[in-house]
Amino acid sequence: MRTTCAVLLTAVALLATAACRSPSAPSAEPVSFGSTLSFGLCPPQSYCTSRLDVSAGEAVLTYQSRLQPPLIRRRAIDPVEWRRLVAALDAARLRALPSVIGCPDCADGGAETLTVVFTDGPSETVTFEYNQQVPGIELVMDQMRAIRLSLRGLCGDCTAP
Repeated sequence: MRTTCAVLLTAVALLATAACRSPSAPSAEPVSFGSTLSFGLCPPQSYCTSRLDVSAGEAVLTYQSRLQPPLIRRRAIDPVEWRRLVAALDAARLRALPSVIGCPDCADGGAETLTVVFTDGPSETVTFEYNQQVPGIELVMDQMRAIRLSLRGLCGDCTAP
C-alpha cells in the first residue's frame, strides 16, 4: 500500500512539474525571408506580383502574371550577406507588429509583405503599403530590397515590380 501511494504521489508530482513549465520562447533565428510586391490594378499580361525568397544559400525572385509564364531569377547568397540580413532582424519587434499596417494596395498603391520563417517552425508576416518604411523592420527591408534589385538586373527588359 505504501509503495503504491509513493508511486502515485511521484507520478502526480512529475505531471504537475511538467504542467507548470512555461513554453520555451519562440526562436529568434530565421531560416528564410520572403518579400512579396503586388499591385492589384494591373493588365493581365503584365507581371504584377513578384516574390523574393532568401535562404542561407540562395535568393530566388519569381515574377508572376495572370497570362504569362512565371519569370524566375536566382543567385547565390554570400555567407556575409546572409549574416548581415539575419543581423538586421529584430524578431521581437517583428512579432510586435500588427499583421497589416496602413492600407496596402489601396488606390493601387501596391502592397509589400515580409515573411520570416524561424527555426522552430512558425513564421511571422506583416503586410504594408508598397515602399514604406515600417519601424522595426526597416533594416531587414532595406536588405531585402537591395537583394531584389540585384536580381531584377538579371530580368533584362521585363517590366515587373
